Amino acid sequence: MEVDIQPASKLFRLLNFILDSIFFLLIYGVLRLIYLIVYVKATPPEADSDPIVTLLPYILIIPGYFLYYFISEYFFHPTFAKRITKTKVVSINQSSIKLKQIVIRTIARIIPFEAASYMVTEVGMHDILSKTMVIRSLNSKYKP
Repeated sequence: MEVDIQPASKLFRLLNFILDSIFFLLIYGVLRLIYLIVYVKATPPEADSDPIVTLLPYILIIPGYFLYYFISEYFFHPTFAKRITKTKVVSINQSSIKLKQIVIRTIARIIPFEAASYMVTEVGMHDILSKTMVIRSLNSKYKP
């Protein structure tokens, strides 16, 4: 059987980014709603609002974003979006990605303007730094 491995196009990469952003925001929104319900029920009506408690959901958005990608790529292998678009991440030698590569990819995603790296290169900065690539392959022997 011939193995057909193709780097994912910029369109698929953009679609993955949009879908993963939607999934992250849905998960974050549900968790924030649960937090709000618990906070309102646990706080007496006459109590003053603590600024740290009020800011906590905003403070946790970056670690939450990190955890979304890390957990998705480490435990479930492709993220939710990559499952939908039938793409996956592999090492540049086309083997399965390692924990170190997942950590580097995930940390690199929070570099300011990382998404803009697609304007000057075919792959994102998080792929370059982690020595990975996203492939679109329906019959690849490289299973996540």
